[in-house]
Amino acid sequence: MIHRPARRQAAVKHVNVRPGHSQRCICRALGISRNTVRYEPQPRADELALTGAIVRLAGQYGRCGYRRIHALLESQGWQVKSCSGDAYLAS
Repeated sequence: MIHRPARRQAAVKHVNVRPGHSQRCICRALGISRNTVRYEPQPRADELALTGAIVRLAGQYGRCGYRRIHALLESQGWQVKSCSGDAYLAS
């Protein structure tokens, strides 16, 4: 089973190269929702500044976790969602 949305999209594009197969049939065969394939992420307008702030705080505080980084970002006025550390690790 394919777990990451980007890999799901790549799998459908790879199979979709062959003519005669609709996206609906391909997604059904792979067990993937068509919404996942059609999804386009909407990045924040201030994504680069936020990433810079995260990197700067991580460098300044060293071994603090994503919850502490989240709290520090909020204390600096950033409006960020409370989520798992994956968002910070991916940045």
